[in-house]
Amino acid sequence: MNSLEKWGWNASLAADFAANCSNEWIPARVLVEYRELYDVWTELGELKARISGRMRYMQTDTSEAPTVGDWVALEPRTDEGTGTIHRLSPRETALVRKEAGERTRAQVLAANVNTAFLLTSPNQDFNERRMERFLSLVYESGATPVLLVNKADLTEELDAWLLRASEGAPGVPVHGISALQGDGIAELEPYLQAGQTIVLLGSSGVGKSTLTNRLVGDQLLDTGGIREDDARGRHTTSHRQMVQLPSGALLIDT
Repeated sequence: MNSLEKWGWNASLAADFAANCSNEWIPARVLVEYRELYDVWTELGELKARISGRMRYMQTDTSEAPTVGDWVALEPRTDEGTGTIHRLSPRETALVRKEAGERTRAQVLAANVNTAFLLTSPNQDFNERRMERFLSLVYESGATPVLLVNKADLTEELDAWLLRASEGAPGVPVHGISALQGDGIAELEPYLQAGQTIVLLGSSGVGKSTLTNRLVGDQLLDTGGIREDDARGRHTTSHRQMVQLPSGALLIDT
């Protein structure tokens, strides 16, 4: 597996890039999105990037802007550690959330995802209606859903919660885990193969940052403690980002 393939590059993306991109451009994958600034990974290393004026002018919808997980065509300026994004490669999957307003807008949460971990917990966070919305989001994206009942260490009735989760998500794999304690994490290894992209979905405080830290093996993201009144976490991340796990899998925390 070459360095591009380790970040999810494949033959389909390569063929599209060869047919549509300038020889002065290189493939890059979006790691972090900060409004109009991006951190991207390339074979030359990690660079800061902005989209070109022409690309911005040609956009007709916010969903056409790069997001975490996207592959883009980048004109690098390695002496500055920066680059210009000229083109968005076709997305193989896209998690799209529709925002209501005067016009319904589509927000792309993450792109080119293979598996979506849907997190809930055995307390007030467990909500079948919310679970259905997340499942619909994932199925429409083309990714594969996996349901994780996190904070398993907080209940003595885990089997009952897992059964309830299974009944609410027929045919979807369900695992009970404790991201904080590490219980059940080994069950996730089959999904965490090199080059595979996984996204974490769930409500605020359900433990996405704690699970990210557990899988990375380091305190990468800040987390809060548990509020005693509702057993929920106190902190969420301020932006989406992609990190590479020790297994070689790529993880996006939304």
